[in-house]
Amino acid sequence: MPKRLIFHHIGLATKNISLTRNCYQTLGFCATEVIIDPVQKVKVCFLRKDGHPPLELLKPLDAESPVNNILDKVGTSLYHICYETSDMEGAISFLRKNKFLNIAKPVQAVALINRKIAFLYSKDAGLIELIERTK
Repeated sequence: MPKRLIFHHIGLATKNISLTRNCYQTLGFCATEVIIDPVQKVKVCFLRKDGHPPLELLKPLDAESPVNNILDKVGTSLYHICYETSDMEGAISFLRKNKFLNIAKPVQAVALINRKIAFLYSKDAGLIELIERTK
């Protein structure tokens, strides 16, 4: 197992980032500005509340966004769980040995400056995002 995979956030897919953000703000969450990520083909907004896991809202930019797949089937819902790692390649290798499929190679994250992200999928665990830990 890689040295440590540390929980980072929960990703939620939504068709309307404003409506979903407003719902969570009603529950006491504070929101960041919306960021456009052309690499992942999504709009992103992070939500935080003391004592609660951070949330990332993801809205598709266009019809080619992979987020559309889940939205077309079930609407607003859990999209991924994100873990931070100081060893991206080691974590990917470990997860691949444990039947995760590497569906997106590490790329620079637009919403998280100077950090790479990667996505892996398991039919038993769902979609996992890995984020490179800052040094």
